[in-house]
Amino acid sequence: MIGTESIVQRGWASVACRVGNPLRRVRKYLRSWWYFGRPDVKVNGALVVFHTDRISIGTECVINRGVWIVPGEGVILGDRVVLSPEVMILCADLDRSSSDMHSYGRIVIESDVWVGTRSIILKNVTIGKGSIIGAGSVVTRDVPAGMMAAGNPARVIRSCVEASALL
Repeated sequence: MIGTESIVQRGWASVACRVGNPLRRVRKYLRSWWYFGRPDVKVNGALVVFHTDRISIGTECVINRGVWIVPGEGVILGDRVVLSPEVMILCADLDRSSSDMHSYGRIVIESDVWVGTRSIILKNVTIGKGSIIGAGSVVTRDVPAGMMAAGNPARVIRSCVEASALL
């Protein structure tokens, strides 16, 4: 962990703040950092981000403590996305047939999505607008708009909004 007074960027990894820092202190140190200078993105606690140039974050997003983002080919977070504590967004995977032993993908989380605590979202997944991902879920497939998904692997459980509300 790094000290409470600094932000460390080491080329491939960036670690921001320590759990327990007041949000105003976090904003002060992250103001010059790639997207966190915007007052509408809230970071509550520690956040680990790899390859910051491959991430796009919408407005009014909330990222809670212990979130890991490994973007691979890219991560797109829509507007008003809430990432609960210790969520992992992983776009890279082991591939022994590849020359660098990795395979990469892309993750798209559309607007108004809530991702529960300790969920894991794996590569090549799209989570539709207005969806909810239950705590502890492992998302390996696309989740349609307006659906609730949970489990390991995550399955659609039920609709969480009326279809007319998504338009």
